[in-house]
Amino acid sequence: MTPHARRNVRSIAWAVAIGLAALSLCGCFNPFNPLIAKNRVGATDPPPYPSRADLVVRLFEWCWDHRSIAEYEEIFTDDFQFEFAATDTAGNAFRDRALTRFDEIETARHLFVGGGSSPPANSITLQLDQNLITQPDSRRGRSNDYTHFKLIVTSVVLRIKTDEEEFQVTGAARFFLVRGDSALIPAELQARGFRSDSTRWYIQRWEDETVGSGPVANSAVRARGGAWLAARRPGSEGSRAVSRDAVQSPPLDVTWGFVKRVFYPTGR
Repeated sequence: MTPHARRNVRSIAWAVAIGLAALSLCGCFNPFNPLIAKNRVGATDPPPYPSRADLVVRLFEWCWDHRSIAEYEEIFTDDFQFEFAATDTAGNAFRDRALTRFDEIETARHLFVGGGSSPPANSITLQLDQNLITQPDSRRGRSNDYTHFKLIVTSVVLRIKTDEEEFQVTGAARFFLVRGDSALIPAELQARGFRSDSTRWYIQRWEDETVGSGPVANSAVRARGGAWLAARRPGSEGSRAVSRDAVQSPPLDVTWGFVKRVFYPTGR
């Protein structure tokens, strides 16, 4: 290469470098940066694939942390049930039946995305046990089939912030899990290509064991929770006053069942 040609190559290289630097400084899109994506918004950590019983619970946790209803729709069997804690008065209206998969997904949709009578969450943080230990399913007829049915009991620390209130949930939860080749796959998932699959796990039952403020202690918190629920009833005039109080108040210490009662789809 002649000296003149080398000078031309260096000049072009410098021009490209200066152009890229200018793009960076002015905040323009840099097409040479593979980490920048047009639709890259929010979470950067991908959802875990539920190839094991513990991983479907991790996916459950991920969905709450990221308020992701799309993945949430994929983790429950068609015969899924949510059972309120026996001491949780929020579940009084559901003592004759457990919440179904439809109930669970629509309640989560109102909380994650909106569309219900209460404002959706601005932020959710869910912390389960660092090590999720599987054990045999304790239900009758399942305890001897550890290959297809498992149980995970975990502690729970959940915090939810909305425009009107902040909730805190602590206690435990019991997740009954089933392998895909023994699971009842919902028709809507089958239409999307989900099949009997031994490499995927689902949640079949969830028993709430969170405690809230307890049956006796912290009556002021319980009274505030009752006032907040009353303010959410159709025709109520008290929601603004409750919202103003909530801004300066500590989180409502409630059960997971209470949260579900708040965001449960009306008309069901």
